[in-house]
Amino acid sequence: MAPGLVTVLYTADTKFDMNYYLKNHMPLVHSSWKKYGLKSWKVIEYGEGSLYKVQAILEFEDESNWTQAAASTEKDTIMADIPNYSDKDCIIISGAVTGAAS
Repeated sequence: MAPGLVTVLYTADTKFDMNYYLKNHMPLVHSSWKKYGLKSWKVIEYGEGSLYKVQAILEFEDESNWTQAAASTEKDTIMADIPNYSDKDCIIISGAVTGAAS
């Protein structure tokens, strides 16, 4: 099965506390969804002129693992944490990896 990737985006006009996000929110995401096959995550911060301020990429063992995580009660806890670091909701897109190189 192909890995599933989830991209979480915050628009450029978002007030965002990166310190809280990295020290509290992302560890919450990792500990909550590891049992659903979350393998890794990365956070990217964009500069001036970008449409987005922050992007998080979550890698799951496969796309069905993300489906399980998204339907879990842990998702409610994770989403309820957003106001602690952002004044806007996130945009979430997901899909299965169909090609890659390293």
